[in-house]
Amino acid sequence: MALLSHWWISTEKKKLTQTKEIEKMGRRGNSKQRTKPAGKRKAVAFRRFSQSSHTQTKRTSSALQKFSNDGAVIHMNKNGAPIHRMRTALKRNPKNELEAAIQRFVDLYDFAPVAYVSFDRSGRIEEANLTATQLLGEPRDRLIGRPFAFYVGDLDLFMRHLLSCRTTEQQVRTELQLKTRKGESVPAQLLSTPITSTTKNGALLYQTAIIDLRQRKRHEVQRKLDAIKSIADEFVKHGDYAAALTIYEVLVTEVIEHFNDYRDEYVAFSVILVGCIDGLDSCFAGEEDNQEMRLRVLRTLFAIYRFYTDSGMDLDEDIPGLLVGNTTSKERQVIAGWVRQALSETKGRKWSTEHQIREYGAFLAALEKVDQK
Repeated sequence: MALLSHWWISTEKKKLTQTKEIEKMGRRGNSKQRTKPAGKRKAVAFRRFSQSSHTQTKRTSSALQKFSNDGAVIHMNKNGAPIHRMRTALKRNPKNELEAAIQRFVDLYDFAPVAYVSFDRSGRIEEANLTATQLLGEPRDRLIGRPFAFYVGDLDLFMRHLLSCRTTEQQVRTELQLKTRKGESVPAQLLSTPITSTTKNGALLYQTAIIDLRQRKRHEVQRKLDAIKSIADEFVKHGDYAAALTIYEVLVTEVIEHFNDYRDEYVAFSVILVGCIDGLDSCFAGEEDNQEMRLRVLRTLFAIYRFYTDSGMDLDEDIPGLLVGNTTSKERQVIAGWVRQALSETKGRKWSTEHQIREYGAFLAALEKVDQK
């Protein structure tokens, strides 16, 4: 009986203890329910903070986008970390890029310093750049469709060149004389290469570079003239004035007659003429008693003087002074006749200048003045 009573009492104590614990838990729950409004206020405040942070993030993102150098759009997440997105693609127009590339190629072709033409199997011109139009003296619309043979002086050479182009796949080279629209002869070299034209439906054309050889020919002529003058100078050193005079006469005549063909080299040719004056002076002094040779020397010197005067170029050498002060009365009369003829021809030309007329007039007056003393 005592044991049963003791078990009952301990069981009741456990129940009482459990009841108290339940009541405490209930009070805690009520306490949480009473503090719920404060929790709501915190939630509202948190939402406001989030909205404010989001607004600031938008401003930061806009600012970054505004000052971005590479065009990238930068966004921030709630924690302020950047969100990487794809770069905004630049708007490109493939068609415009292709047209620009084609235009650059056309400009390079058109404004190349070397003349280019392309002709077909029959030699008909299909393409030509601006340098070619300047060289041949024809506008492009007249060149296109016309046989290239129209502008060739050596027709046989060109036909052999064209035949070689048709029978080989390698570059063909030929030197020949071209003929411009004005009839001027131009030494040139043709360098033809077979190509497939993309603008002519894949037709086979021969793209030809035209190398103007006039400059090279001028240098060759200058070297030859210098070599000839050196031979004359050697004759003077050895006292063979007759041989030297013959060479000087030929040199002066050739330079004067062909001076306009090599006008770009007028400085070099002027040097040759001035050098001939020195040689002629030596011949004149060396053959003092030979009247025939003296007259030949005087005639050659006067030819140089008249060439410079008619061309309007300055001559450093005082040829009138030489011809007036170192000649006999008879020789001065002959020279005066040359001057009168030059003065008469000068006055008869429309393009003559007052300077030329005054120059010849002063020369003639100086000759006549010496003989009047």
